[in-house]
This record gives sequence, C-alpha cells and structure tokens, in this order.
Amino acid sequence: MVKSRASAKFSLFHYPSEWTAFLIMILTSVWASHGQESSTLISDEGAVILRWESDASLFRIQIRRDGQVFFDMEHDKNEIRLNLAPGLYEYRVATLNVFAKEDRSTTWLPLRVSSSKIPHFRLVSPLEIAEGESGKILVVESTKFREDITLLLINGDRRISTEWQKDENLYSILLPDSLEAGRWDLEARDISGKTFMIPEVLTVQSTKSLSIYSLSVTELPPEGTFPVEIVGERFDMDMSLRFESLDEILKVVSTEVFNEKRALVYLDLAGAKPGDYTLIASNPNGVEARSEGALRVEPTGKSRDTEPVKMKTRVEFHAGYSPILIVFPDKSLLPVYTAVDIALLLQSGWEAPFLRNLGAETRVFGGISGLGSDASNDSIFGFDASAYYRPEGSITPVVLVGIGVVFSNYALNEYNMKAISVLRTGLGMDIIKNRWVTRIGISASTSFNEKIFPIFSLMLRGGLHY
Repeated sequence: MVKSRASAKFSLFHYPSEWTAFLIMILTSVWASHGQESSTLISDEGAVILRWESDASLFRIQIRRDGQVFFDMEHDKNEIRLNLAPGLYEYRVATLNVFAKEDRSTTWLPLRVSSSKIPHFRLVSPLEIAEGESGKILVVESTKFREDITLLLINGDRRISTEWQKDENLYSILLPDSLEAGRWDLEARDISGKTFMIPEVLTVQSTKSLSIYSLSVTELPPEGTFPVEIVGERFDMDMSLRFESLDEILKVVSTEVFNEKRALVYLDLAGAKPGDYTLIASNPNGVEARSEGALRVEPTGKSRDTEPVKMKTRVEFHAGYSPILIVFPDKSLLPVYTAVDIALLLQSGWEAPFLRNLGAETRVFGGISGLGSDASNDSIFGFDASAYYRPEGSITPVVLVGIGVVFSNYALNEYNMKAISVLRTGLGMDIIKNRWVTRIGISASTSFNEKIFPIFSLMLRGGLHY
C-alpha cells in the first residue's frame, strides 16, 4: 500500500475523576486547513493514515458519511490506514475497557479528505522590475489550484510567501516591496505537499548598474589559451563572463575577479571560429552589461601581436553650457553668459594603472558677450587642446592642463588683441552612469601674449562615452 502524503495525529490525555478518566482527543493536520471547520487529510492513491497517542490498548473507530456509518472497527494499535475517496466525512474514536465496552469517546468530528495533486500553472508573462519598485503584479493561470495553495518566490536560499487574488483561472500575485535584485522562481505548493515551479518568472534589476570599459586585448588567433583583462565598474566577486557571436560561444577556462573594477578571464581558443564576439558580464543579482564586438578572433595564420599591451581606447563626446569671464589688464570685465562648448575626449586605454587614466581633450567654444551697441561685434569663440587625468569610478575627479586660443571682437576693438593665446588648467568632477557622462567644474586660463590676464569659465556639460 502507498503511504499518504499527510496523516492526522491524535492525543489522549488522562485526568483523574471519581469514576474514570476523562478523555480529550485533539486532531492536528500536518498541513493547516486555512480556517476550514474540518480537518484535512490528503489521499494518495486512496490511502490515508490516522495516528494518535494513548495509554489504552483497544480502540473503536467509526466513520460515517451523510449520517450513515460505513466503517465500525475495533483496533489495538495507535494508528489505522483507511482507503477513503475524496470528500467530507465524520469520525469518532473511543477507548474500550477490558470487557470491550466503550469507556470514553470523542463526539462526531468533521474530516475532509482531499486527493493529492500537482499544482500545475502557466505564467502569463515574465516580469522585469527595478529594485525597490512597489505595487507590481505577477499573473499566472491555473485550473489546478485549490484554496489552500501557497505561492512562493524563490531566489537561492530566500523563500518569500506571497499574497494573491483569484479571478476565474487567473491569479494576481502582489509582489513584496523588499525583493532584492536577481532572478526569482515561482513555486506553487499544494496542501498535499506536491509542488510545481517555473524558473525566472521575475527579474529584479539592481539600481547599481554594471559597466564594461575596456579589454587588455581585442584580437586573438583561433588557437591556444590567452588571458584577457577586463576593466569596468561594479563587478561582483561571483560575476560570470562569456563571449558569444551569432553561432559560437568561446570556451572560458577560468575567471578571476580582483575587485569591483578589474577581472581576468582565460579563454581556450582552440578551433574557435573567426569573427567578432560580444562580451556579456553577469552579476549574480541578474544585472548584465554587454560590450558589442569586444573581441575579434582572427583567421588562422594572420600575423599580429597578441601581447596584452594596450587596451581599447574609450571615446567620449561632450556638449554643454560654458559661461566665460575675461578680466582685462585695466580690470574691466567681459562676462559671456551665452556660451556653449563641444568637446571630443580620448581615454588612453594603456594597461598600466596610472597610464590607463590619462586622456586628451579637444574643445571648441563660442558665445555672445552682450557688450557694445552691435551684438555682432561682441562675439567670442576659441579652441583648445588639453591632457587630463581621470581615475576610474562612477563619481571621479578630473584634472586637466592644456593650451588654446581665444578670439574676441571686444578685445580686438578695445585692446587691439587679434588672438589671445592661453594656458589652460581645469578641475572638475565626472559623474558616469552607464554610457552617460556629466561633468561639473571650472577652468582658469592665463594669457601669455604681450599682456597677462586671467580668463575663467565653467564646465557644465554632458555626453556619451564608447
């Protein structure tokens, strides 16, 4: 006979009285019945087991349905196996004395027998939300759920019970606000203990994005094992890396993450198909970053240097608002409030820790000073080239020095300065989120023509890096 998935347990406690012991019988189900008046047992292939505790040696068990007793049996053990079809019954258990007469018994108590079943369901649509996002609903469909169904969100060792509402065969699951970033599975647990699961029904994206900046080598032959160093931000120590094309995935021998900015991966390229491969970095919380065409496998026999000497150069384009103030030698001021600038930046990409943070910037700017009677005579424009140092990070300082030329109609008319040659220094802060860069700072320039005077300007601009 097959054991049931659940059983009931009885307890008989004896209290002294003038004539005999008063018996109390308590029925407890392994699975709670969620407020039902009857206790619930689960029948697996028709078999259920009742168990109880008592010092008596002989019992009488009776079971009836619709008021008709169909089971009446004396029994000398503290458990009995019954074959009951699913439905609502009443039961009664009595203790018998040495003369096989009833001593004490329970009243007729309700008992519900349910069949064991797998709670199959279908996911209407996977859901993706941001970490901390509230009020979201996940919808599943099922004809196999009972009122006692439990729906659990599972992520590793975390198991969270959910609240749900039913609308015919649709179940709307209210997602808790405290879900951490990652991919979550959904498990349905029937009162019988049987379960059904659909993996990755929910993805909670971290608000802390993962970024890939550069690789130590971008071209390799289809043979041998090569190390590739990867530089980025917010790397997890258990981060996974893979290189894939449309029809090929490169074999990763090992991955070592040094810190949240540097990782090293060894690739086995024996027999790899030539072509461009996209790097996909994945943190355990489900956050991913992609670098399209990050690595190229060259055809066999192509001569090239495979030493990891230089990494991929990063390019940035910036544009923004840059008001200017010129302080002429006679202390007169030329404020230029309407001014903009456009800049092209190239990050070196060298492997050495200090050199990789060096870069070059070329900038053009222009504006209207607003002085004089004719606005066309008050225009100002110029260009400069600078070298800068910017450490890696999402919020990082920038220091730059350079040289440039400024042309001002006001300076030409008032001071006969056709062109103002300047030495430029600047200090700013870059805020980087994914590919977007925001720069806030100030630069100070000094003319080195016949007359020496300062020029100040603000850096308020944004742009993209590649």
